[in-house]
Amino acid sequence: MPSVRRLRLRVHCPPALHGEPQKGHSKKRWGTDDPPLVTAEISGVVVICFPPGLLKIAVEAPQGTLGVPTYYKINATAIVGYHMTEEAARQVSGLPATVHFDALDANRVVLGSAEATILMLPGDGVVEDASANIYLPEDAIKRVDRVEARWKYGM
Repeated sequence: MPSVRRLRLRVHCPPALHGEPQKGHSKKRWGTDDPPLVTAEISGVVVICFPPGLLKIAVEAPQGTLGVPTYYKINATAIVGYHMTEEAARQVSGLPATVHFDALDANRVVLGSAEATILMLPGDGVVEDASANIYLPEDAIKRVDRVEARWKYGM
């Protein structure tokens, strides 16, 4: 009978990992009218870190067995509130916008990023499914302090 060994999983998901809207870049206006045709604000960011699978996959190479890099997944979800005026609704049936997520260390160095596109419909609304995944290797995940969300530049 083959022997069974217990595997000790080292999980490096940061215990204090949190998400937040990026200061100065979480509010957006479309249109030059006063009030603007559309306004939107990223009001919150929810983040969850998923450790890699329990088993590392090994690759056979001429030099021997190599370990495949292990990646952690950070799922980031922005909560977006918006208002689209009736005038804007007459011009477009929906307005797409892109939310950009950055995984940052304590010194604000970007370790990884991802984007999610949302569709704002006429009227007032809240979008809670602006979600994207950031994949980071073990050495980077140890340094992540927070995930910030902002509007993609040029959108």
